[in-house]
Amino acid sequence: ATILQKCAFVELCSDTDQVPDWFVSHWWGDLVRDFVKCIAKHCEIRRLSAKTCFWICAYANRQHRLHEDICNNPTQSSFFRALEIAKGFLLLLDDRATPFTRAWCAFEISMALLNNKMVDLVDIVVCQNGEVSMLTEGVPEDDKYFKTLFREGAFGQVGDAIPSNMARVALQNKFDREGQFPVEILETILHTKIEKSQASEDVDRQRILNVIADRDIELPPLDTHPNYAKVHRLLVRTVILTAWPQLLAKGLVDEWGLVEKLREDTELQKVVLCFNYIKECDDAAVASLARGLPPSVTNLDIQLVGCPVGDSAVETLAANMPAQLESLAIHFNDTSITD
Repeated sequence: ATILQKCAFVELCSDTDQVPDWFVSHWWGDLVRDFVKCIAKHCEIRRLSAKTCFWICAYANRQHRLHEDICNNPTQSSFFRALEIAKGFLLLLDDRATPFTRAWCAFEISMALLNNKMVDLVDIVVCQNGEVSMLTEGVPEDDKYFKTLFREGAFGQVGDAIPSNMARVALQNKFDREGQFPVEILETILHTKIEKSQASEDVDRQRILNVIADRDIELPPLDTHPNYAKVHRLLVRTVILTAWPQLLAKGLVDEWGLVEKLREDTELQKVVLCFNYIKECDDAAVASLARGLPPSVTNLDIQLVGCPVGDSAVETLAANMPAQLESLAIHFNDTSITD
């Protein structure tokens, strides 16, 4: 139908402007079945309304008049224009995390993370063996509801909204959910180098890397650049701030060098981690985390409810408080230390 009218698929579905709320970055080899599952799971976890608009290049671009949507300069393409409007960025992965190897996806990821973050929220969703898992920036709406009976229902039943003074339970829901994210995909994210991504046309890769590096798009692309490194660091930050508890439970924190990677992130300002009821989170684990905190951190919130920690953990945290710290919250069994 689109070839007859030389239009985008979305133009057959609506005669009014569809302003994107979320930009979806993916590669074209995804199974449509898995793609739909990922979008549905994202809507469920974010509790998005039926009127939420997703920008998906396959359906938003005029595929039979692509010269109108894709030009020499990637910042003048429909992709960039959609990113400028969207409030959120959803990176949709397959079980091999293929988008990290594709230059156009690298461009979208980089633009979403750089430029003081073009979008407000960045989420990552993956479908592996038919199961969907998701990493979210912040605590999404669905995590703000009781998933299990808490203290015999004294504060509400399953499905009830969690009171604002019990925000730590919502945070626990988030980390429990994200603990199901595939470890092998996390490892791929940790080692992603956008400068290694490829495109069907070499000239596209050249121009994309030059845009990321803020250079003349017709110059030969550089092998290294501070902006490449910054995108890598921000992706590593995503793994650290969402998966550290899961990786600690699996014995991978030291193997993956997370303490060193955390310390290297000298622009990191906010660290919120929930280790509740993780038996591997002992004094030594807390000490490692404390020694990895960069001095740039201004907001530190660590939940250690049900963890086998004692005075040693508190002493190590106190001795390694970041120099620029402004806000502190540490939660133990029925006890909290705050500033």
